[in-house]
Amino acid sequence: MEHIYLNIKHLRSDKKMSQTQLEKELGLKRGVLSSYERGINTPPLQFLIDFSDYFQVSIDDLLRLDLSKAGEQASKPKQIYTASPQSDILRIIEEEWQEVKQQMKDLQERMRRLEESG
Repeated sequence: MEHIYLNIKHLRSDKKMSQTQLEKELGLKRGVLSSYERGINTPPLQFLIDFSDYFQVSIDDLLRLDLSKAGEQASKPKQIYTASPQSDILRIIEEEWQEVKQQMKDLQERMRRLEESG
C-alpha cells in the first residue's frame, strides 16, 4: 500500500491536473487529495474505486506498483464483473427489440380489427 500515495500524485501530475481540478472531478472536498498524496490520510475504498476508474488503472496496480516506473508492467484495466461479451448483449437487445416490434404490429392489427367491427 506504500505506493498509493505516490501513484495518486503521479497519475494526477501526468495528466497535468491540479489537486483542485481533480478534487472537483471526483467530487472531493478541498484539501482531501493533498492529504492522500502526502500520506497524511489513507484513501477510503470508494475513493480508490473512483480514482482507478477515472485514470483507467486497476486498484491492484494502484496499490502495488510504482506507476511512475512501471510503464508496461501495469496491467490493463480489469473487467471483474462481466455478464457476457458485448456482442452477446447486443444480440439479446436486438432480439428483444424485434419482439417488441412484433408485439406493436399485433396490437395495431387488433386495434384495426376492433375499429372495423365497432
